[in-house]
Amino acid sequence: MRIKIYSYAEGRVSAPYDGNDGLVFQIHANASFAHGNINSILINFHLLDGNASIFISEERWSLELKNATMVAMRYLGTSKEDAYIEAKPSNLSCSIKDQIFWVFLDENSENHQMQVTVKVVHQNGTTRKIITVPITLEMHLSTGGD
Repeated sequence: MRIKIYSYAEGRVSAPYDGNDGLVFQIHANASFAHGNINSILINFHLLDGNASIFISEERWSLELKNATMVAMRYLGTSKEDAYIEAKPSNLSCSIKDQIFWVFLDENSENHQMQVTVKVVHQNGTTRKIITVPITLEMHLSTGGD
């Protein structure tokens, strides 16, 4: 899994920010096996605080699936519901790449955390393996001297 930070937006009035600050990043998850089948690949975005939201881009120019077909997507994530992308691979190698908007709903008064988890289900004959890779992203307040 690779995460690439694009930009930090302050008080941007356009959607999805609506006057809030936020971070734009790209997620790129890939899976590759020599044998068997990849049954599914899931990227889940779980917010660990209540003052943020996640928007997964549904634009065709930013969502890229290689050797996979979209199964489901929840493009909006809140503290009550996770955002996710789920795909069904068509090969022993597949990848998902998309742009994500992490919008901060507070007045720059708190730190933010999110858990991004990639889950791959692989089957080789009768053996089924679930590979899970969790990463915690953190956005900390700056006190000016940091």
